[in-house]
Amino acid sequence: MLALIIDLDNTIYPVASTSGTLFKLMFDLIAKAEFELSKETIETAKKDIQRTPFHKVATMHNFPVELARQGSELLRNMEYKGGMDVYDDYSYIKSLPARRFLLTAGYTRLQMSKLACLGITDDFEEIFIVDPDFTSETKKEVIQRIIDKYQLRKEDIIVIGDDLESEIKGGRELGLKTFLMDAANRYPDEPDESKGTKLSEVAKVL
Repeated sequence: MLALIIDLDNTIYPVASTSGTLFKLMFDLIAKAEFELSKETIETAKKDIQRTPFHKVATMHNFPVELARQGSELLRNMEYKGGMDVYDDYSYIKSLPARRFLLTAGYTRLQMSKLACLGITDDFEEIFIVDPDFTSETKKEVIQRIIDKYQLRKEDIIVIGDDLESEIKGGRELGLKTFLMDAANRYPDEPDESKGTKLSEVAKVL
């Protein structure tokens, strides 16, 4: 039976639709004069935070230790309670006769609050959260763990996500079919047959 391993942020819903509310405190934090970040770094980091886990963004931009600590603490205790919605054709994913597993990275409290707001928690057989407080696992390692736990056949699996360097890379290295959800066309050089701007385009790799 088909098995889908699906990312959350920018795969099932657009982060940009909530970032003004969700990340306002974070954006204010990194812009504080005491951290002495350049305007260019601040603006680039704001974009990166919307598509990459904060602890990785902190490393990418060499954030001061105190900024990294405060940012992690802020997200660790955050819950999202505003309005949000899935991409329009998420219903296509739900309609497929498949086992569905969610694989997301971030702090557990925040990620679970997003799922609650979206109302999709029950759409998945199991939810896996790569929380930096509890694990140093890569998504590739978690994918392998899902395969082992549920005794999945590799030929039945499709990994769906928006990040070439995370779940998509992991899936490819494990020899799995992948679908790159590239709604913002961040990866123009990727072959069209393995990516799309809509979830219904997963049909390309079935």
